[in-house]
Amino acid sequence: MNNKKLFLTVRILFGIVFVISGLFKITDLASFIISVKKFNLTPDFMLHPIAYSMPVIEIILGLAVVFKFRLKITLRTLLYILIFFTVLITAKLLEGERINCGCFGSLSDAKISWLMVLRNIGLLISNIILVGYYSIPGEIVKSGIKEIVAELKKVIFILIRHTTAIIFVVLLLVMSYENRILKDRLITLMADQDVLKKDEYISSFVIKDFDKDSTFVDFTRQDQNSLIVFLSSHCYACKNNAHAWKDMLSHIGKRNNIYFIALNDEDHAKEYFRTYPFFGNKAFYNNSADFRLKYKGYVTPQTMIVDKQGKILKNFVGMLSEDKITEIIDFF
Repeated sequence: MNNKKLFLTVRILFGIVFVISGLFKITDLASFIISVKKFNLTPDFMLHPIAYSMPVIEIILGLAVVFKFRLKITLRTLLYILIFFTVLITAKLLEGERINCGCFGSLSDAKISWLMVLRNIGLLISNIILVGYYSIPGEIVKSGIKEIVAELKKVIFILIRHTTAIIFVVLLLVMSYENRILKDRLITLMADQDVLKKDEYISSFVIKDFDKDSTFVDFTRQDQNSLIVFLSSHCYACKNNAHAWKDMLSHIGKRNNIYFIALNDEDHAKEYFRTYPFFGNKAFYNNSADFRLKYKGYVTPQTMIVDKQGKILKNFVGMLSEDKITEIIDFF
């Protein structure tokens, strides 16, 4: 196989990958919207426009590569898209997230992983080589393989420099967004209005379980102290705290007045409780902004002991040490 046929084969296969990816996303848009939402980088009003446009863009660009339409700009566009998603997946993995990529729609329901990053790097290398080859002037292509390789090296070196710059820009944008979220939480924390405190009263509220049933929690109807836990699937401390909660529950046992409440949407909450089941105790969620505001659920995790009048006896904010676990057990 000569070099022309080799690059033709690579180009067609490369384009087909994006056509297939776009087609499978279109066949299961609902799942793709959920995947986009779980990356937690776009406001809700942008979810549908992104989810609808992304597969169409992939199909159009993939076909353009296959049929060699405006090839240089198409390959460069795909290169930038690949860089963006590879950096994004890497950032999420470093944050400890294990969310569904949705890269190939219903064909792939796997969680993001380092293997997925390696796959993308393989696509990036193929992309860079294709951009390099199709950027070589025609007279050099007609020359021998040595001339082609020499020119290819020059073009690829330039592309790698550009790629490195783009990676840093994307990382900066992702980290800036995460930093903004962190600053918002720190401002709330420093305002001294971050959590419900001892001797404050917590009023009755409504939460949902994963059978879509609503539960009305009224502490005045309880015959003993209640345990309330606020957590978030995005909270690193909440994931690390899961073992402490399990240890605590192994002593307290299964009770009707224990409420683990994820302050997330149903999908994120379900994923958390699937990963960290709490000894058969029922799990709930409530992601409304009003609930967070009223019950000061901006900071997680919170582990609260509430008496029969709705009075908070103790609120343990953050990770639970062995001493704190013992103190909680003593309330029951």
